[in-house]
Order: sequence, then structure tokens, then C-alpha cells
Amino acid sequence: MKFKVFIAIAAIAAIAFIGSADISAKKQKNSAADTDPEAYRLEQAMGTVLGTALNRSVDQISAMGISVDRRQVISTVLKVLDGKDTGFTLAEADNLIAQYVDSVRAEANKPLTPESQAAFLEQAASEPGAITMPSGLVFQVITEGEGAMPADNDSVRLLYTGSLSDGQVFDTTEEPVVFTIQNLVQGFTEGLKMMKPGGTYVITFPASLGYGESGIPGAIPGNAALKFRINLLETLPGSNE
Repeated sequence: MKFKVFIAIAAIAAIAFIGSADISAKKQKNSAADTDPEAYRLEQAMGTVLGTALNRSVDQISAMGISVDRRQVISTVLKVLDGKDTGFTLAEADNLIAQYVDSVRAEANKPLTPESQAAFLEQAASEPGAITMPSGLVFQVITEGEGAMPADNDSVRLLYTGSLSDGQVFDTTEEPVVFTIQNLVQGFTEGLKMMKPGGTYVITFPASLGYGESGIPGAIPGNAALKFRINLLETLPGSNE
């Protein structure tokens, strides 16, 4: 396979091969749970592992801006498990997915125009309660927290979602993460130092405070202004030195 993200496809194909000789017999069972509880639990475990892997793959594709109907994906998976034709060989399916991913990545890596990014920042600045700092960072309080704001030597525990000017999410947290304030890009550091624990905030900043002209290949285009919605959970005091 060309992309590790699609490893679930290979796994599903393998399970289809393993189960092809037995699938007719399975259909004859009135209840797998009643006739062979251990086999039933094994099947449920396999389904959980494969379903989770497939769901993550679909999530990654969706994050690139490609609309995916999970029900259609599942319908096609069932065809594979039943030994039916899906209209693709495995190689053809892999090549088609690769073409989509390559086209999306190529688009994401195109440098953005200064005009589009300036308009993005202006839109952020027009939101209720938003303030623009001398650096160009736009700061907006969604829900104010309480307590002391983080300092340079502190760490923070937080949740966040980062997006581009077209709304595409390039990074998001499922679980809280811990960052050291001074180890982040300038815009993130400046914004965090204006927040209070327990609050939710939105910061939007120009590429000069983020990843500049180079961006991050495959994730953030060059010259991209960035928007982060941040839930600051906790400040972890650092050294006073």
C-alpha cells in the first residue's frame, strides 16, 4: 500500500480471504452467540479492531476535506467480505485513493495569497469582543477563565483545534496535551499568555507569528494565517529562574 493510513483496507482484504471459505456456513447459524460463544467473541473483537482502524482512516481522509459517506464504505466492505465485486481490484482502489490524497496535498502546499490571509485576519478582528494586538495577533474571549495567566517558564494543559483560512482543520486534540509556553510558535505563545485557566479562547495570527513562508509540508501551506480555538485547562508553574 502507498499510505500507512490505509492499512485498514489491507487488513479487511485479509479477513475477507480468511473468512471466504467459512462465510456460507456462518450464514446457516441461527445465532453465533448461542452456538459458539467463543467464536462470536472473537468475531466481535476482530470487528472492533478493524472497525476502529477503518474509522481512523476515514477520519484522516475527511480531515483533508474529502466528503466520505461511512455507510457507503461499510456497504462496500460487506461486499468484500461476501466475495462480491466492488468494481475495483485492491491495486486500483489504492491508486484511486493515492490520487485523491496527492491532489489534496498539492493544493494544501500551494502558497496562499497575502490578500486572502489579510481578509481572514480582518474577519477574525470583526468578531464580537475581538482585539488586535500590535503583533497582528487577533484575540477573542469565548469564555473567560479564572486565575493567573501563564508566564514564559510555565507549561499549560489544554485542548485545541487549529484551522486554516478556508476552514480546513489541520490539527486537533482528542485528549488534553501539555506544552511548555516558550517552546511554541510566537503566535501561540503570545495568545496563551493572555488566557486564564478554565477559559475558552480563539486566537488568529499571521504567518509571521506561525510557520512563515515554508509552512509545514502536507499540513500547513506557506504564508498561512492560523486560527486556534483553545480551552486552557490548567497552568503548570515552571521555574522562576
